[in-house]
Amino acid sequence: MPKLNNTSYPYIKLSRAIEIARRICEAPYKGEISVSGLAQELKMSDKGGGFLYLVASLRDYGLVDGTGTLRATEMAKKIIAGTPEEMSRSRAESFLKVELFRNLKEKIGTEVPAIEQFSVVLRDLTKADPLKVKTVAETIRNLYLDGVPCIKSLEEGKKGESGMPNEPPKGQLDTSMATPPMLEELKFGENVRIWLPKENIKEAWTKAKKMIDIYLGVEKHKEEG
Repeated sequence: MPKLNNTSYPYIKLSRAIEIARRICEAPYKGEISVSGLAQELKMSDKGGGFLYLVASLRDYGLVDGTGTLRATEMAKKIIAGTPEEMSRSRAESFLKVELFRNLKEKIGTEVPAIEQFSVVLRDLTKADPLKVKTVAETIRNLYLDGVPCIKSLEEGKKGESGMPNEPPKGQLDTSMATPPMLEELKFGENVRIWLPKENIKEAWTKAKKMIDIYLGVEKHKEEG
């Protein structure tokens, strides 16, 4: 794997690594292939530096193991043929097996800054020479950007698993709702609140009152019916 100071990073993007893992998992290889066979499949020299870096990247992403024969890992199989939940989780886990990407996630999350700010973060994490950081910062940023959707997908899945917040008892107002800064909150007793835009509040109140009158009229009609 290429290195920045003492910090290694993959030679290829995760998406490319998964594409190669898919070819290993599908016929005729069905999950395992010799190193020379993979080089032939990719039309690369098995002695070339680019190919050796590529195989090292597959290992560091946790997609293959083995030396003379490369075998798809359980993680790779879940990415290729698992349930949607397994695919999402395994992609993120594969990406975050790379220590540099884990550190970047802790530092910047999924909001990737422009190259200038990213270079500063990269230099801070790796303690590398500024000139060396400058030569590889864009490459590493593109590698990280490629994996960000996997992290986002995993985080969204976790939010979904946590479920919706518990509803307050019937007739009781959920006071946990915060008022957005562009709205004015009007309270009527303990259990009634109305939010109106601060701009043109009189016009908004007129419209809101009209809608309330319509709603009350519909409810009264239901009761009488």
